[in-house]
Formats: sequence, C-alpha cells, structure tokens
Amino acid sequence: MPGLALPTAALRSKGGSTSPAAVSPAKTLPGTLLPLTGAVSPGSNCSSPEKPLISPSINLKALIPDHVDEDIFDRYDFGEAGPLGAGGYGSVYLAKDRTHRGRMVAVKKAMMMDGDMRENFQQEVGIMKELDHPNICTVYESYDHGRHVYLVMEYCAGGDLFDYILKHNGLPEPDVIEILRQVTSALKHAHDKGIAHRDLKPENVCFADDSNVDIHVKVIDWGLGFYFKRAHMKTCVGTSAYAAPEVQQPVKGTYTNACDLWSLGAMACVMLTGEPPFFGARPDEESAGPTVTSGAAWEAISGEARSWVASLLRWTPAERLSAEEVLNHPWLTKHADTSNPRSSMASQQVLANLHRFSNTSTFLSLCAASVAQQLSRKGLKELQTVFQELDTNGDGMLQLHEVQSGFEKMFGAGSAPLAEINDMFRRLDIDGSGAIDYTEFLAAGLGNRVNNEVDALWAAFKAFDVQESDGNVTQAEIAQVLYEAGAGQTWSREKCEELAKEVVEQFDRDGNGSLDFDEWLLMMKRHEDPEQSAECHRRVSL
Repeated sequence: MPGLALPTAALRSKGGSTSPAAVSPAKTLPGTLLPLTGAVSPGSNCSSPEKPLISPSINLKALIPDHVDEDIFDRYDFGEAGPLGAGGYGSVYLAKDRTHRGRMVAVKKAMMMDGDMRENFQQEVGIMKELDHPNICTVYESYDHGRHVYLVMEYCAGGDLFDYILKHNGLPEPDVIEILRQVTSALKHAHDKGIAHRDLKPENVCFADDSNVDIHVKVIDWGLGFYFKRAHMKTCVGTSAYAAPEVQQPVKGTYTNACDLWSLGAMACVMLTGEPPFFGARPDEESAGPTVTSGAAWEAISGEARSWVASLLRWTPAERLSAEEVLNHPWLTKHADTSNPRSSMASQQVLANLHRFSNTSTFLSLCAASVAQQLSRKGLKELQTVFQELDTNGDGMLQLHEVQSGFEKMFGAGSAPLAEINDMFRRLDIDGSGAIDYTEFLAAGLGNRVNNEVDALWAAFKAFDVQESDGNVTQAEIAQVLYEAGAGQTWSREKCEELAKEVVEQFDRDGNGSLDFDEWLLMMKRHEDPEQSAECHRRVSL
C-alpha cells in the first residue's frame, strides 16, 4: 500500500472516550437434580448424598463487584504517569493492584455532576457486564465513591487501531480482514443481546497485547452503548467521520443498530485506504453505496473488499448487511484460517478439561468462574482459538450442537464424552442461559492452569471479600455471594449458609473462622485434584 497521509485531526475523536489502551435474573433449569459433588470417581467408597439438591443457576454478572463508598486508591496504585487517554466522558489510567503488583488494569475515571451522569455510568457498567466475548474488553469491577466513579477493566497493552495504522503506514488486506472479522463477531454478540455500540471507530478497537505474531483485538468504550430493544435510539452521538447519517440527522426521531454496521464500513475504509468515506463532506443518498469505493484510492483494493464496504455504507439502514451477513460475506470467509486446531494435543486437552469440569461441584464451579472473570485474557490463545473454532456462527456463545460437533470431531462419534454431552453441556452452562458463554468456557477449559493465575485468583478472592474488605472471607460473606448470585432462587438462605459453613470448616486451617488467601488457594487446588474432589462424605458437599 502506498504511504498514507491520514487526516489525524479529523479522524481522532474530540469527544467520547479516546483511550489508547483500554476503554471505555438468571434462569433456573427446573428438575436438574445434581449432587453438589458432581460425579464420583470409579471405585470411590463414598455414598451418594441422601437427597441430591437441585443445582442452581448462577448469575455470573453478580460476581463482578460494585463497590459503593469504598476508596479505589486503597486497592489500586495509579502511579504518577497520568492518564493513558482522555475524552468527554472521563480519563483512563493504568493502575496496579497494591497487593499483587503484577496485576495491571485500566481504570476509567469520571466525575459525576448529576444523577443523569451516574445513571449513564451505571448503564455502561451493566452493558459491559452483559457482554462476554473474546473480542470485547472485560470489566473487572466498579467503584462509586464521592463525586467520582471508576470502571476497572482489562488493560490492552497493544494500543489502539488508529495508532497502529499510523505506525505501520497502513495495513495489508489479510490483516484488515482478520481485524474486521473479530470486530464483527463482537458486534454480532452485542446485537444479539440487544446492545448497540454507537461509537465504533479505530480508536475504540485495541490490541490485547503487543505481540507481532497473532492479531487479537478488543472493542472498547461502551459508554455510548444502548439497549436498543428496550427503547428507541434517537440521540445524535458518536464521531462524525464514522457515525451513520441517520445518527447525525435522525430520521423520524429514531435509528437502529444498523448504525454500527455503517461505522464498521467507515472504519474499514480507513484501514484499507487511509481515508474515511466522504471526507470533508456529509454523505447523501447519491454518494452512499458503490460510489464510495470508486475513487483512485480504491484501485489497488480487491473487488470483494469494495463490495463488502459498499454493502455497509448504504444510505438506507435496512439495506445494510447485518453482522451475521457480514461474517458470511465471501471476502471474509475465503480468507478464513483453514487450519484445524482441534487436531492438536492442546485442543484435545481443552475439551478434556471441559468434560472433567462438568463433574465439579456447584460452589467450586462458581469460584472457577469468578477467577475466569478476573483473568487477563493475555496468554489464552489456545483457549480462545478452540472457543472460536467451536463457535461456528460467531456469536460468542456455544450452543449444544456446536459443542457436540467439536467433541465428535475430536473424540469420535461413539466416544464416551460424546455420549454424556447433554448432561455435560447443562452443567457447564453455569448461569442457565442455554448456552456456554466465554467466561464459562474459560472456567472449564483452563483445567489446572487456573492455579497458575495467582493475580486472577487474588481478584476472585476479593470478589468474595464483600463486607469488611479485610483480606479474609467469612462464612457470612460466602453465603451472601452465593445468595445474591442467584443460588437463593433455588436454595434457601439457610442452605447457602450451611454450604458456606462447610467451606470454612474444611479449609480454615488456623481456626479463626474465616479463609485467608492461602487457605482459599488450598481450596482451589482441591478443585483440580480428582481424588479430593470426589470426597462426598458430607450431605452438603463442595
């Protein structure tokens, strides 16, 4: 590609979040009778529980803490470097956990001037909790203290796409395809959940790390996100170079999630040619569509790429491709990686971990999911690859038929794991949504690697330290987290307290009535020990 003279001032947003490295009731399965221990190992002398309890569906979003009137500076060190980026909705800082200094997070800080701003912040937190996808930035927790609110998120060390384009003087078409495939998958996931981004642009796409080997991007800054299935969208928002015409000049007062597809097409223009569409002029009905890709800047671009872009930059929103149609467009599918990672030993191990995790108890599944939610997603390439290979429709969730197909290809049509696929799938679906979400997949697929993720284990431990935040988890705190995470829909509060009591009794080595972090680690190691995990001498068991 020839040298690009990108119009930086026009493309870089002056409003909204411009962070370069980070952002911006569960159903119960009726009649699902599962012992809390899960399956017992062959040859075990343990007797079954007298009355197996109904395994509850757990609302995993409840494991992401919301701290009110707690000082974030007691937990995180912001250093002296200043913000990574700033915009109209706040500034983003790089921070370190004061206890586990290796844990780096991005923190979005904003001042709350009125109740509407606080409501908008709470909506952003809610949206980020709802989204669970390999290509969407992960939220860890939030703080509301005084006149400021803070959103603690995954730190994306590779910088944003805009700076990447400038640094590399453009992108080769295969890299453009891979980035757009990942971003579109994230959009499909959000749209399927009824959420529109409304500010998609290169600044809001970040690289998970600075690796030069694999491309892994995250969509960030959901501060303008909106639940479009709950109410009409009618506010003029976003960045003019990428905003759809109906967003800049709302027709009949409302617009749809198709606005994100226009922004995706506009972003692709910048990636392919270094120029935004309609630069210096407002789009109109005559200039939209195929006309967009007819200039000299497009002469070196493939016809399929031009067709793809033109199908998104349609004046009429209903004529634009949907996210699902975008993923199935020949331009993206013909360049898809044809390798089959499911044939590798690593992939076989991941699927074996899924099968073994399905025999894990409810409480330890909850703990593992809490760890998975706090993971830095760096170093999880194998897991991410297997997940995306199984996720054949690209929606960021695994359906039963997708998991079944993956197990059949790996273990064979008549294999024992495949024969148990229905029960396994139900148990892996911790929140009872009818699908295996990305966090549920990570919790199960990590296997004993979870015990190497000390920073995430610490963060998950703190998610249970909800009352005193004193570095100890009490019986009352465990019971509270269980109950508020949805177990109370199936179990009584007394049953939650009974389980919490057993947890503390089994692992409280110093007898102080609570679990410190070392004792918590011991409990998690038991989770990965099949012999210990098979213990079931108690009626209410781990």
